[in-house]
Amino acid sequence: MSKVKIKEIISISKEEILEKYCEMDDYYKNIIKALYGEKLDRYDLDFTINEYKAGFTIDDLNNEKGKVGCYIFIEDMVPVYIGVGGTEKRGLKDRIAQERRKFEKEGKGDKGATLSQNIQEIDGLSAEESVEKIKKFQLIAIIVGERDKRCDRYKAQALEAILIALFHPKYNK
Repeated sequence: MSKVKIKEIISISKEEILEKYCEMDDYYKNIIKALYGEKLDRYDLDFTINEYKAGFTIDDLNNEKGKVGCYIFIEDMVPVYIGVGGTEKRGLKDRIAQERRKFEKEGKGDKGATLSQNIQEIDGLSAEESVEKIKKFQLIAIIVGERDKRCDRYKAQALEAILIALFHPKYNK
């Protein structure tokens, strides 16, 4: 399984999540358990979690090509940005790559680089500084399925909403 382990106490502990949201579907509960480093039975693993160290390259993301899922940018073991990737036309790898580009209101920056845009607005950094900051983040990619399956895209969107609501990442607005 994965070596992933996020900080136990962020804004809510694993136990609080599982107790407070006891009605949550087992699928999402298992993802949360895995994010906290809990080992799961192999029959519970209908998702894949890949971890990437700071400074990863886009070529490192080949496992995410053509997939749909969520991605979590991590700083000091704390989720700072959570997003979803994978549409009928573009996979999770493409969306993560887009987040690593700089956002510029005017010029040649990527208009889909939401993380860069939010860092600039929240921290007051330049476009170039925001990209340098992003490069220092670790990444967790949660693959929930294939991008050409509508039910997998819906599952990924639900997971993104759940994770953002639970962790309140700094750069999600």
